[in-house]
Amino acid sequence: MKKITALFMLAMILLSAGCKKTSDPPQIVFEGDSLSVGTGGTHAPDYYVTLPLVNGQAFKKTNVAVYGKTMAEMSQQASKNIEPLYNPRAIMNVLVIWGCINDVRHRGGTPEACSATLADLAERERKQGWKVLVGTAIDWAGDPGSAQRNVLNGLIRQNWKTFADGLIDFSEDPNLDATGASGNLQYYQPDGVHLTDAGYIRVAKVEQAAITNLTNNIR
Repeated sequence: MKKITALFMLAMILLSAGCKKTSDPPQIVFEGDSLSVGTGGTHAPDYYVTLPLVNGQAFKKTNVAVYGKTMAEMSQQASKNIEPLYNPRAIMNVLVIWGCINDVRHRGGTPEACSATLADLAERERKQGWKVLVGTAIDWAGDPGSAQRNVLNGLIRQNWKTFADGLIDFSEDPNLDATGASGNLQYYQPDGVHLTDAGYIRVAKVEQAAITNLTNNIR
């Protein structure tokens, strides 16, 4: 009888252990350039994002953005900056990729080349298991100007479903997306590229909507 009782107790302990939560909290990683760093403002835009709970658990948040980083560099450095962060035990691994302004505006790259690099990076990270959100480019001052940005955004909007899980489309906010918006000093710094706190809060609002939509669709 004692042997049966001991075996019963052991079975109950093992069953209890099996019922314990085995998943880690969801995590989100922000990859980008100076706009994702929050240059010109007090905080990075993700500071202002209210992340949803997933299965009652809060997101763990990491920002690996670097001032001046190009999309090409994001792709080249992904094996060091992004992929080691992937957690197979997490409920969800979300990666936000936002860039291309340095490639096109500062390094002489083409919209076509940068959108292709973005697609390649996003596809690679999805294969690892990330849920990937990609962002369109907001307005910027100077050359190359709106024509190049429009080509870039057109390619991203047309093709994102082939390489990403969601789109952060800043056309939802004309204060960031409209041609000439970069001249509004309420939201932009005088350089016409970086933002004020009010501008980064507007970025966060669009990011937050896309993140929430993603989590609602894949729970």
